[in-house]
Amino acid sequence: MTIPPNSLALICRTNLNGQIKHCSDGFASEHGYARDELLDASAKLLRHDLMPAAVFASLWSTLRQGTPWMGIVCNRHRDGSQRWHNVYIKPVYGHEGVQGYGAI
Repeated sequence: MTIPPNSLALICRTNLNGQIKHCSDGFASEHGYARDELLDASAKLLRHDLMPAAVFASLWSTLRQGTPWMGIVCNRHRDGSQRWHNVYIKPVYGHEGVQGYGAI
């Protein structure tokens, strides 16, 4: 999954532990950050308190089975405000199996 850094599309890739490894400028800007500020941060940084834990349990369970997940999530902007997104997340495969997850 190649992510053009200056893309306005909301694109993010994490490692298997949910650590942000790549994201587009559009993704970072939507959440009130510069792209460099999000790199190596946990995706939990963006999780809004309104999101039920059960949604994330389902999301991770689905992804760990190698199946894409699609749903609506409420993320947190740097200023604490809500950002609602319809998200598609899929496993990203490499030579040794799943290397991480890509979201758009």
